[in-house]
Amino acid sequence: MPGGNPSAETVPELAPRPGEMVVRERGYDAFAGTPLDGALRARNVTSLVVTGTMSDICVLATVIGALHREYRVTVVEDGVATLWPEIQRATLDIIGRAYGRVVTGQEVADQISSW
Repeated sequence: MPGGNPSAETVPELAPRPGEMVVRERGYDAFAGTPLDGALRARNVTSLVVTGTMSDICVLATVIGALHREYRVTVVEDGVATLWPEIQRATLDIIGRAYGRVVTGQEVADQISSW
């Protein structure tokens, strides 16, 4: 969505904290044409936890982009959404079979709390 469109703005509850990096997508893949890959590599990041909207378009494109850049990818099943339930199920199935792990938000929270 074009900048300035209320649909593309971050909701206040998810607003970045001061000093956190913000990457504005230029297309479906968050890596394409953005500094995301370089910023992650500069921080020695090798694994990603992905959430977002339009699972079958933007999330899937970003997951594939991450895989092609050799990141280990985890998609949060209840942290992604699309407009059609049957497409959502199919997309998560494809991601889980070919591109990365699909887990619940609770599983991510449990893993993080064990660090």
